[in-house]
Amino acid sequence: MIQIYAKGNINYSMNGDMVLFPKSCELSAKLNETWKMELTHPLDAEGRWRYIEEECVISAPTFMGKHQLFRIREVEKTDTEVIATAMPVFLDAEDDCFLMDVRPTAKNGQQALDMMMSGTKYSGRSDITTTATAYFETRNLISALHGTDEPTFTGRWGGEILYDNYTVIINEHVGGDYGVEVRYGKNMEGIDYHLDMSEVITRIVPVAYNGYKMSGRTPWVDSDNINKYEKKYIRKIKFENVKMKEDAQEEDEENGILVCDTQAGLNETLIKCCKELFAEGIDLPIVSIDIDMVELTGAEQYKGFEILETVGLGDTVNCRHRELDITTKERVIAIIWDCCEDRIKSLTLGEELYDYFDSSANMDSMLNRISGTIDSDGSVMAG
Repeated sequence: MIQIYAKGNINYSMNGDMVLFPKSCELSAKLNETWKMELTHPLDAEGRWRYIEEECVISAPTFMGKHQLFRIREVEKTDTEVIATAMPVFLDAEDDCFLMDVRPTAKNGQQALDMMMSGTKYSGRSDITTTATAYFETRNLISALHGTDEPTFTGRWGGEILYDNYTVIINEHVGGDYGVEVRYGKNMEGIDYHLDMSEVITRIVPVAYNGYKMSGRTPWVDSDNINKYEKKYIRKIKFENVKMKEDAQEEDEENGILVCDTQAGLNETLIKCCKELFAEGIDLPIVSIDIDMVELTGAEQYKGFEILETVGLGDTVNCRHRELDITTKERVIAIIWDCCEDRIKSLTLGEELYDYFDSSANMDSMLNRISGTIDSDGSVMAG
């Protein structure tokens, strides 16, 4: 049920002032980015549409629960309908929760949130155990949590954000891996996918500190997936944390450096390091999948996708590419929720490949990151 609370009515535990019957009501949510609701309501004879005004609160079912609150920010009226744009009610804190001087010092995530929201109607939950320090002076709460000016909570403590009415959840990692698996391939209606092979490595030529390499006629390590692609993806990777004994310093082993006494030991260590990289997915493409659940409904392939109706923002899905016979783990990074039907309308799995290039600042950040991992000879540094 979708309801609206008139201005002045803050008793959200009770029914709203009017039940709405919108033509459409959708929540678009991106992980650690914008959550926005858009509601379109006809100019009905009963006059329900008259309750839809700026600053009123809409209650609707979403993936976060059956009674989620959204503050109307904009209203547009045409000859036939009213269109309202609303944001999670927690984002009211951008205007009405101001931190004059709050200084969480050597606190974990929960302790910091408690200090930042002490004495307000807002609250926070966090499982972040890392301790950090930040001084928030003359900042609104939303800016202090996840704004562009440092310091911010997410900048110091990290974390991913979910909104649950007047509570913000900032955990180390939201969502979970509940064993959900889908299989996709070419020419599937309702599914668009992008595979980026630019960072795939299926054969590693490892190089230890000071240029030491594996011995033998095949001084490299192959991925189990090496024959699943049309060509081999070969890269030299430097493992500066692997040293021969003669190059090691006295405190190296205490600092996590892997010290090898013999060439055989070096071979074994480098093989292990390469296999760890393959286990982390360095031999898999970057995958982004957009799935239109409405378009899939009723189609034959929907039988393999209906389980996606149970996932939420941040959840992990095992995605199996039929033609390549590879499986990647992709997270739900964006959802469009149909509040009228109380179900997922569409979702995006993986990562949005072009977000980094939205601004010159982000471009500079990406180029710096790339230059920090590619050596002058074109090899990749394992760290």
